[in-house]
Amino acid sequence: MVLESLVKPEDAEGNPLELFFATIIFASVSLWLAGYMFPGSSSILMVSFVTIISVPLFLNLFRIEESKDRWVVWNQGKDTRADNSHLLYRHADVIKTYGVFFVALVFAFAFWYTVLPSEKTDLFFKEQVNTWKGIKSSFSGDVIMVAKSCTENDIACACSRDNGGFVQCAGGIFRNNFVVLLLAIITSFLFGAGAVWLITWNASVLSVAVGELAKSQVSFFSYLGSYAALVAFLFAIPQAIILYMPHGMPEIGAYFLAAVSGGIISAGIASAKYRRAEFVEVMKDSLVLFVIAVLMLAASALIEASSLLF
Repeated sequence: MVLESLVKPEDAEGNPLELFFATIIFASVSLWLAGYMFPGSSSILMVSFVTIISVPLFLNLFRIEESKDRWVVWNQGKDTRADNSHLLYRHADVIKTYGVFFVALVFAFAFWYTVLPSEKTDLFFKEQVNTWKGIKSSFSGDVIMVAKSCTENDIACACSRDNGGFVQCAGGIFRNNFVVLLLAIITSFLFGAGAVWLITWNASVLSVAVGELAKSQVSFFSYLGSYAALVAFLFAIPQAIILYMPHGMPEIGAYFLAAVSGGIISAGIASAKYRRAEFVEVMKDSLVLFVIAVLMLAASALIEASSLLF
C-alpha cells in the first residue's frame, strides 16, 4: 500500500516529475526484491512486481479517460469546450503519463544494469539479456552471408543486406510489432495489468540495450575509479536516444495508444455504461486511437527498415 499510494492519478497527470521519480523507486524496489527473494526467476518477477505496484494507478487513469468521453457527450451543444474537444488533446494526459512511466523504467533499469557487477546483471536481467541478444543477432549483417529467398516470417533474412528488400523488411517488422500491438489492446481490455506488464517488459529489454552501450564505454572513464560506470551511463543516454528514438518513439507510442484504447473500453464496460450513448463516444475514441497506433507502427517499421538496409 505504501508504494501504490506514492502517486495519485491526478498527480501523475499533472506532475510528471513526481511520477518519474516514483517510477524509479517502483523499478528499483522491484528489482532488488525479485533478485533476493526469487533469484532464479528475478528477471520476470521484477517486471511483474512493477506491474502489481502500478496497476491501481493506470486503472484509475482509464476511468478518468472514460469519464472525459462521457462528459463530451453530456455537454455537446451546451459547452464549446465539448464541441471543440479534440481526441488526442482529450487523452493527452494519460498518453504522456505512459511515456513518463516508460522512460523512468528504462532509466532505472539501465542504471542498475550499468553499475551492478556482471554476475548480478546476468541474474537480475537474464531473460532481458537473452531477448536483446536475440534481437541484436537477428539484425546483424553477419547472420546471413549467402543470398537466398526469404520466407514470409523470416525478418532476419528479409532485413539482411544480402537478401532483403525494403518492402519485405518493413513488412516483416510491422507484422512482428503488430502482434505486440494487438496484445497491448487485448490485455488492456481484459485486465489492465496485461498492458502495463508488456510496456514494463519492453522498457526492461531496452534498458539492457542502453546498459550494454554504457558498459562498453566504462573503460574510457576508468580514471574516475568507482564513478566510471555512473559517468558512462550518463554519456550513454544521449547516444541511446540518437540510436533508438527515430523508430522507437513511434513504436512505443503506438503501444501506449493501444493500451489507452483497450483501457477506456474496459473502463466503460466496468462502469456499466455500455448500453448508453456515452459508450458510443468511447468506442469511437478507441477505434480512432487504434487506427493512429497502426499508422505510427507502420511509420516505425519504415524508419527501422531504412536504418537496417541503407
